[in-house]
Amino acid sequence: MTLKNPIFCFLATIIISGNSYAQQTDRLIIKFAPLGLMEPYAQNIHLGSEFISKGRFSIETDFATYVKIFNRDENRYKDRIGIKIKPEIRYYLNSNKPKDFNYEGFYLANELYFTMDKFKRGDSYFHFDQISQQVDSQYYDYEKIRRFIVGNNFKFGYQSVTRIKLTFDYYIGVGIQYYNASYDYEITDPECCKVMRLFEVPVYKKFRPAISFGIKIGYVI
Repeated sequence: MTLKNPIFCFLATIIISGNSYAQQTDRLIIKFAPLGLMEPYAQNIHLGSEFISKGRFSIETDFATYVKIFNRDENRYKDRIGIKIKPEIRYYLNSNKPKDFNYEGFYLANELYFTMDKFKRGDSYFHFDQISQQVDSQYYDYEKIRRFIVGNNFKFGYQSVTRIKLTFDYYIGVGIQYYNASYDYEITDPECCKVMRLFEVPVYKKFRPAISFGIKIGYVI
């Protein structure tokens, strides 16, 4: 799925979230997740918006699209395109404090998320000659993989606010997801150099546990 205009999609998430939160929205926080730019196999621009009311709850919607930051031919993963969408309902634990707006302190949240992407994964392979029944060459090629992920996380976090309206949002979460990854193009020759890969992307279909953690930097409007 190719994303032509990420800024347009981000603005759309703000409009959709705002309309779903009725007319009681009193504050808006625009957020950015810097760790997305350091993802090992595909960097992404991760933006979000949190709508705050005078009560205990807020609604947050995140949107991410993938970008190429490091242009290196030897990358094992390359040409990744896709989107992430992550709506969240948040409950602030310090809402009894005498404040007009309760958007800092500890919170509990329930987060849904949806990811759809496709990319190429490269490796070195042995080619087996059927006539001689021997390995006759070694080559490097890319498999094509398509993924679909939908899941739900229960999160615990803390959000701080500075005097200049900058926010720092730290969180950790656990949950469950349905992971579905399949080949658009698969290489059947054996890999020549199997090694332990810390950030490998598996190809299978099943439910599995999920863990999330991170930091978001924002600004209160």
